[in-house]
Amino acid sequence: MEWAWWNTGDGPKTIFGDGVKWLRANAVLLPGAEAAAGKERARLAKG
Repeated sequence: MEWAWWNTGDGPKTIFGDGVKWLRANAVLLPGAEAAAGKERARLAKG
């Protein structure tokens, strides 16, 4: 990723944010993401 912000002049936070936007826009699910979300929902439901 270092090459990306070196070439564009954007910082790592901007590059990462753009990557997250692309993943969400293209409905990409990463392995384990749904399991982590389910655990968080269960934790919040317990109060």
